Amino acid sequence: MIICDDCSPDNTFKICCDFATNHPNFKVIRNETNLGWFANSEKLWRIAVDQSDYCFLNPHDDHLLPGFVSEQAEILSHNPNTVLCIPGMDNRSKDGTGYTSTNFNPTNKPNPVDRVMSLLDRRGCLSWASYHGLFRSSAVKQIIPVKKLMFGEKEFFADMLWLLKIAFLGEFVHSKNIVFLKNYDSKSLSASWSNGILNRTALWIAILDCVQHSPLSSHEKGRIRKSILGLFIVKIAQRMKA
Repeated sequence: MIICDDCSPDNTFKICCDFATNHPNFKVIRNETNLGWFANSEKLWRIAVDQSDYCFLNPHDDHLLPGFVSEQAEILSHNPNTVLCIPGMDNRSKDGTGYTSTNFNPTNKPNPVDRVMSLLDRRGCLSWASYHGLFRSSAVKQIIPVKKLMFGEKEFFADMLWLLKIAFLGEFVHSKNIVFLKNYDSKSLSASWSNGILNRTALWIAILDCVQHSPLSSHEKGRIRKSILGLFIVKIAQRMKA
């Protein structure tokens, strides 16, 4: 387990170092400058993929439940064509309400076009849940680094681009048991993002660039671009009706 302190202004680093002193399976590192959530994440991915067959990233405010690693590792080991296992999740909001999620659109889709479009459609798809699952390290090595957006908030929905790139490489599966507790509150990073036209335009440009430079065939790329155009038409029609 690797703990990375991204220049916390409080006593986090000392607390983690004190803990690791009595837990030799924990290693603590600290960035010299604040990297931000995604650049810091990629730094950890690079370290992790060279040390194990599977790896995962866990934010400071979410909780792993018993069986998180063992159950997902077993699922991946029995499914050699998969690159990601998505955990069954218990989702909790700041007011205490919540729901469980154990089925995700991108899973059980052997066709890469279907996987990609289920991610982009996002209906019933918790992309943030997928990003916190257990990844096959050999696949992660092939997708880093992930380009930031050209303009707007550069790390806006960077986890979507990450998942998109890994969806080109193999199938997704999911754990039917609840092994992850996801907490949402007003201080969550995604709550600070602007969903305005600038960020969304930059994201779609990045998505199209990912598709263009993917290992998919020309035919598959064309199908995705055509489907993306269909999504745009539907969204425009919905806005006009509203």
